[in-house]
Amino acid sequence: MRVSVKGKVRKPPKYKNTAETFEFKAAVLTYYDTHTMAAAIGVFWSAIALRGKAYATKKRVVLRWKQHRSRNDSLAASTTTAKLKH
Repeated sequence: MRVSVKGKVRKPPKYKNTAETFEFKAAVLTYYDTHTMAAAIGVFWSAIALRGKAYATKKRVVLRWKQHRSRNDSLAASTTTAKLKH
């Protein structure tokens, strides 16, 4: 059973989609260039068990970042936009 939020009646959200900064995305993709997906997820998200549902979801997210790599790299290169989350 899920506990309530700060003693209130409202329950916390069950699922969360976390937004990452563009420089973090660039770091993950740079690491993924020379390593496997399992190694990249193990380094950047050590709490995720390999071959589970969370692993499959994170793998899908990283592959989506790879599709938009040119945009992510250009935004990560700028000091103004590197800390932004999307």
